[in-house]
Amino acid sequence: MNNRYLISILLLAILLISACKPEITQKGPFKGGTSGVGISFVANYPPSKFDVGESVPVKVLLSNKGEFDLNPNEAEVQLYGIHRPSFGISDEYLKATNDLPGIGVIQTGGEQEVDIGKIAYSQAVQNSEQFTLRAKVCYPYETDSQIKACISSVNIEESKGEKVCGITGEKITQGSVSSAPIQITSFTEEFRGADKIVFNIAIENKGVGNVYTLDSLCSELDDPDFRLDNENVLLFTITPSDIECRFSAGTGSSGEVRLRERLANVVCTKQVSETDSSFEQNIIVNLKYKYVDSTSTNFEIFEVQ
Repeated sequence: MNNRYLISILLLAILLISACKPEITQKGPFKGGTSGVGISFVANYPPSKFDVGESVPVKVLLSNKGEFDLNPNEAEVQLYGIHRPSFGISDEYLKATNDLPGIGVIQTGGEQEVDIGKIAYSQAVQNSEQFTLRAKVCYPYETDSQIKACISSVNIEESKGEKVCGITGEKITQGSVSSAPIQITSFTEEFRGADKIVFNIAIENKGVGNVYTLDSLCSELDDPDFRLDNENVLLFTITPSDIECRFSAGTGSSGEVRLRERLANVVCTKQVSETDSSFEQNIIVNLKYKYVDSTSTNFEIFEVQ
């Protein structure tokens, strides 16, 4: 085997090893994702086919796939989408009586089956009729984040102090934001004046459900006017508390934010003291809200011959 052939083999091996080497990325404390509490009908509850007047059970499964823990009775379930009196069901919300812990580094999210009871169709049917039954889950949730920002100013930059970090670029990295349906999707910085820095924070509803004010009762959200007033509103809090953000009701480190077309942007300002260098600091952004998600199942009801 000649030397040229050996060199070619070695070069190929080096390229393969380099390609297989995992990319090293900065990771935050969270697993991340866009999930909260999911809802689905338990298989065969209700069955896909049954007769008029036949009483059949209905159950749903709640699965917490986000990183926020729910206590007993915080998640609530309601059936809808059909004429409830014709099926012998009410519009009340049933509570999930067990806790629903969120996912963790080694922990899978909590699950619970909720027994809705039984339904029976009392109206006349010609041959057969198909229906779509829907169920919604209503629950409080939180999004947490830990974002490493660069604290600097024009004064620090122009004084030729030590440059520990830079303000340019996206500060959201893998694991910066916890798994939840409402996400912090961008965090960027810019200078304002000689001694201030601005944080531009983007928030987005990445889930398939709807978000409401945290203090909304699930039953209140059935009222169209109340729902309209409280939809797409969440509570935003940033730490350290010396950061001042603009909200519709004023300025501060905490306030309500309204999403428009599932998006919102919050602008915050921090006064930067005179120091001999820039420095990195963890910025904590917390979002609190009520979230509603839904699912559906189809079944066919047959005339009793």
